[in-house]
Amino acid sequence: MAAPPSPSTMSAAVLTFPSSHPYPSLPAPTKAPIPSLPHLHLVPRVAASPSAAAAAAPRRASSAASTSTDRLRALVRRGHLDEALRLVDSLASRDPPAPAAAAGPCAALIKKLSASGRTADARRVLAACEPDVMAYNAMVAGYCGAGQLDAARRLVAAMPVEPDSYTFNTLIRGLCGRGRTGNALAVLEDMLSRGCLPDVVTYTILLEATCKRSGYKQAMKLLDEMRAKGCTPDIVTYNVVVNGICQEGRVDDAMEFLKNLPSHGCEPNTVSYNIVLKGLFTAERWEDAERLMAEMAQKGCPPNVVTFNMLISFLCRRGLVEPAMEVLEQIPKYGCTPNSLSYNPLLHAFCKQKKMDKAMAFVDLMVSRGCYPDIVSYNTLLTALCRNGEVDVAIELLHQLKDKGCAPVLISYNTVIDGLTKAGKTKEALELLNEMISKGLQPDIITYSTIASGLCREDRIEEAIRTFCKVQDMGIRPTAVLYNAILLGLCKRRETHNAIDLFCYMISNGCMPNESTYTILIEGLAYEGMVMEARELLGELCSRGVVNKKFMKKGAVKMLD
Repeated sequence: MAAPPSPSTMSAAVLTFPSSHPYPSLPAPTKAPIPSLPHLHLVPRVAASPSAAAAAAPRRASSAASTSTDRLRALVRRGHLDEALRLVDSLASRDPPAPAAAAGPCAALIKKLSASGRTADARRVLAACEPDVMAYNAMVAGYCGAGQLDAARRLVAAMPVEPDSYTFNTLIRGLCGRGRTGNALAVLEDMLSRGCLPDVVTYTILLEATCKRSGYKQAMKLLDEMRAKGCTPDIVTYNVVVNGICQEGRVDDAMEFLKNLPSHGCEPNTVSYNIVLKGLFTAERWEDAERLMAEMAQKGCPPNVVTFNMLISFLCRRGLVEPAMEVLEQIPKYGCTPNSLSYNPLLHAFCKQKKMDKAMAFVDLMVSRGCYPDIVSYNTLLTALCRNGEVDVAIELLHQLKDKGCAPVLISYNTVIDGLTKAGKTKEALELLNEMISKGLQPDIITYSTIASGLCREDRIEEAIRTFCKVQDMGIRPTAVLYNAILLGLCKRRETHNAIDLFCYMISNGCMPNESTYTILIEGLAYEGMVMEARELLGELCSRGVVNKKFMKKGAVKMLD
């Protein structure tokens, strides 16, 4: 790969790079009506005859059903799911039975119940409403979203109304999303046998899954079958195939496929080119990328902000920050507006180079241009500050985030807590833990493992063990990281016997030890003078293939040879 270019070789208006440069140049920038008042019938009421009363009964029933439907619709819209469910149940349990609930509001209720994880309640609603494909589709989507794919398949098989393509597409998408492509293809056969023709969405879902599971060559066979059955692929379908080809690293095949698209009556779009460009960037084929970008412009598919963001990201990953900055400056000239994804790779690059002053100034530049940093931007800064030992600055920034219109998330707090514990400020870390809980953020296993590590570094083993017990009481399963933190603390205290007891507890609770676990135990035994026991443990681990030769060259383990 050629050496990076100097900024002096770049044009002010257009990025033009000689062929010796390792990255591509950019092509030249080409009123509602007023309702009338109801008529008032000012006629005295008279007693209705029996025949008139009988005739009015169906109207009253229809009016009651309409009222119930309107009430159900309002409850669902307001999110009062339990009350809506009680209304549906009451309609189903009346004697004589009330008219079935309307499918529209029921479908909306089924959807909301399923989204809340209440598929059993949603199924009750389905049983109480009018048989309608819309309600059944909502239930199929609910089952698929909950991962209850077999229940979804049984429901489709037993539907009292004819499923439509949306029904089958929902089921096929759910199966493909869980890696069950074989079952999805079986559903396709069932779809055909029931006289429901697959549409372009059906085949696009299956093509994407086939690319992932069996490779693009198998997907090409499905594409031929699609055409043979009279279903014309659209550009979204072809882009799925292009992406599958690129995922296998066959960028040349992808470019050839792109070239042949017009012969199939479909012109590539910017998304098509972006997919191939990503493959070329990954392979560092900068000259080919430059030619493809020029072709984009010639064929009326100018680069969009996604194109530029990919280019900036790949340049930054290779340390070519100055060229990436040049690309950023060119974006507006192509009618595109840079977003946070345009700036964040550069921000990360400055932080990686430990140029914190430049990183902070870059954030100010973002704001001055109307692009406000997102939580990814701020988390990047927090991580860099903590790694650079500027934990106090990180805390100050963390507390400013809300005022900057970007509320901190769990990873924001975890980053700063980790920085505090590594700086020996476990007291402040515990205060920050309490602060995040008071703000409604639930700590996770990473939070508690970090706190336990900090406590053990300060020889506060009892508090670390209390943290461990709290994690278990909360129903969170301790990981090897948490066990290792306490094991290390115990071994540093020369309480290896207690460490071995904890190790046995770790195994009995189904937590698999890792290489660090064994290193801690072997070094703990060796430092306590139990060299024989350490050698026996090492020999046992080697004989079982648990550790390799590289492991034996580490730290105190090497002393046992």
